[in-house]
Amino acid sequence: MATLVFHPVRVNWFHLRWSRWRQLHQARAEWSHYRRRGDLVRHPGYSMIRQNKIH
Repeated sequence: MATLVFHPVRVNWFHLRWSRWRQLHQARAEWSHYRRRGDLVRHPGYSMIRQNKIH
């Protein structure tokens, strides 16, 4: 008779933190790239950022 062994999945917090940091880093790098070129209007998220800006 076979026995089924169940191992609960553990959350890999390091991987989750690293992934989030990388996403934020890439977003900042992309924003800086367009800003350095003086071309923020062409940034893909520019219109979304401008629409949601709090005055």
